[in-house]
Amino acid sequence: MSVTALNVFKAAISFCFFFVFNIFLFGLNLQIETLPWLVISGIVGFGLADILIFYSFSKMGPARTLMLSAFTPSIMALQSYIFLGLSVNRGQWGGLFLMGLCLILLGFDKRKHNENGAEKVLGSRWEFRWRTALIALGGFSLDAFGVILTKKAFILAPTMKSSEANMIRIGSAFFILLFIAWWRKINLREQIKNVKTMQLVFLSSFLGTFLSLLFWVNAIAKGHPPTIAALGGLSPVLATLFEYGKEKRWPSPYFFGALISMGCGIFLLILSL
Repeated sequence: MSVTALNVFKAAISFCFFFVFNIFLFGLNLQIETLPWLVISGIVGFGLADILIFYSFSKMGPARTLMLSAFTPSIMALQSYIFLGLSVNRGQWGGLFLMGLCLILLGFDKRKHNENGAEKVLGSRWEFRWRTALIALGGFSLDAFGVILTKKAFILAPTMKSSEANMIRIGSAFFILLFIAWWRKINLREQIKNVKTMQLVFLSSFLGTFLSLLFWVNAIAKGHPPTIAALGGLSPVLATLFEYGKEKRWPSPYFFGALISMGCGIFLLILSL
């Protein structure tokens, strides 16, 4: 299944989850003043950002893409200051730096894993493509900007539910992804015929998109966006730890360094709240 088709199906399924969730638990109480911000947030943060990030992932591999994602919290901090007037204190900057360092060390950990032959993505050469790196940074910047726009919507309507915001964002992303699939002449009907693949897409849409976004956007609504984004660095750390356990390998020094950096970063971020 192509990446574009996968994103189209995940957006459609997740939208249905959020729609049913809102109808049965809260009812729909859409606030007009938030719609432009959420629609643009969905198009930019879900649609365009994911396309750029997945493209760079396919060209550079997971290690280098993960390293570049370390800049996301800092980019978001700058955007928060420019568009929302939210400041970042020294403790928060220190926490952002350490969480970014954590992701960079994880990138080196994955690079070492690749070179040992356990996972050949782009071979063992450690070439760096500046054009692809800029595309990746563009994707992470758009993703961060989508979060800022969502935060703006919550500032305008503090009583809005995170599930409502997610429904609008994902619905907007679905249409832009559908247009891209049409433009690239991707046959979605053919892609949907694989039952086992669609079962995994359904499960991924529920766990990885619906549930995760339900908590993530709720945290963005109530908290400091760059800090929340930095804490998102926990996810790749836990995923890497799971990989080590599954493959019964001893973690590399880079991974232990990432753990230390993550622990110190979280400590600083908590102290700075």
